[in-house]
Amino acid sequence: MAFIEMHVPNCVADLVFKDPYQSQIIKDYADGKRTKHLLLYGPAGSGKSEAAKIILRERLDDLSSGAFAKPINPKLYKFGDFNPLMMDWNYQMMQGSERGYSVIDEVDLFADEKHYLLRAFIDSTKLGTLICTTNNLHKLDDAFQDRFFKLMIERPSANDWIPRAQHILACEGMTYDKSQVSTLLKGFNGSARDLIDWLEEYTLRLGRRLPKAHGQIVPFPAPK
Repeated sequence: MAFIEMHVPNCVADLVFKDPYQSQIIKDYADGKRTKHLLLYGPAGSGKSEAAKIILRERLDDLSSGAFAKPINPKLYKFGDFNPLMMDWNYQMMQGSERGYSVIDEVDLFADEKHYLLRAFIDSTKLGTLICTTNNLHKLDDAFQDRFFKLMIERPSANDWIPRAQHILACEGMTYDKSQVSTLLKGFNGSARDLIDWLEEYTLRLGRRLPKAHGQIVPFPAPK
């Protein structure tokens, strides 16, 4: 199995946030305690899409990987309206879900007329919850935003990543304390994907040079 597949977040506890409030809101949605449509916004690489996928997985379980729960890419959406979403939600509820759930990544990429249609769809049904992400909140008009609970997701700092990096390294057989991982991540300011890519590179380089030396710390970025 690929390194990223082994260490991609699988539950809310695997996600990393800058603010505990952000983590609690995502957990509330994953637990079904909140059902208002959710709009996650913030800079690219802050973890919005992963959080949306985790909510979908927690709410729909095995259904989340099926054809009736695939995340929607606005650039590839070919339908003239949003009736297909209603079909997805009806199918999910027929299979036992309490309500329907759909993820729309980068919802701002819909053309203006699609935003109006999506807003009308939201107003016409209470059967499901949309989880949308955007890097460009300013491109969505106030009336559209008003239909959602808006949550800003900030990019975590190097210190925020320490427990997650420590866990990933431990899974790879490298036992480091928090101080060592702090040194390891000095200078890191990337995304979750960047972190996993770099940790893979780190473990490969360290493994080739020092197969049994777990105390050797090389700060970020990885040596050339």
